[in-house]
Amino acid sequence: KRVVVAIQDPNPLVKNKGLSTLKKSGLRVQVGTCGSQAQELNRSFIKYMTEKKPYVLLKSALSLDGKIATSSGQSQWISSSTARQFSYRMRTEVDAILVGAETVRKEDPQLTSHGLGRNPVRVVLSGSGRIPPKRKIFSRESPTWIYHSSRSGISQRNEWAEWIYVQSKRGASLPFQDILLDLGKRGISKLLIEGGGKTAASALQSHAVDEIYFFLAPLLIGGRDAPTVFEGVGFSKISEAIKLDNVSTQKIGSDILVHAYVHGHC
Repeated sequence: KRVVVAIQDPNPLVKNKGLSTLKKSGLRVQVGTCGSQAQELNRSFIKYMTEKKPYVLLKSALSLDGKIATSSGQSQWISSSTARQFSYRMRTEVDAILVGAETVRKEDPQLTSHGLGRNPVRVVLSGSGRIPPKRKIFSRESPTWIYHSSRSGISQRNEWAEWIYVQSKRGASLPFQDILLDLGKRGISKLLIEGGGKTAASALQSHAVDEIYFFLAPLLIGGRDAPTVFEGVGFSKISEAIKLDNVSTQKIGSDILVHAYVHGHC
């Protein structure tokens, strides 16, 4: 006789239809109980339905002094094997994983779940669109989408990969928000970014990131030229810096996982 509902379904195809049917059938419907908990539980789905863009997680492994690689570019492995297993499980819970072309060229990652579950779609940002053909992302485990802005066209071909052109100003980074909209149209509702400092900077400065997962390793790498987790131009004023909410920490192997929501996105 009575139905208790936490929140309404944000999907416009069904919104309010179920509740109307219940009410017309003579049932008492109560909406809002545990609403905040339901919002939290369904935050990625709600964003996808209301903004038509994927919910974005940014993950990185860094030393205690903020370096994601040495000055020579070596980054394997900053995090512990336990932290890497945690990361592989994260990949099973998203629709796509995104990195920059530099990561593909230097590290040749697989970008798979390493047998722990389903593999996400692999997304690569490359202004030129040119990726060495024998890289592991061109394997049959999952599709690979390469976003590029090369006006001369791409001659590369691979049966497991698709090159997607996006318009960009000369010398500028690929338009991150435009890429998110295209990913949304392709059915990607949850995106994990694992790129380097430039890719992270592009996502953060485009206000695209919803959550961060930073694995702090008990290392001090040093070096003025060693890359950091957030590169680009950054912010000139502390008041402009990206603020984080609901920060939590936990021990993962020998590392400390810092998890937080980007202010205004939670």
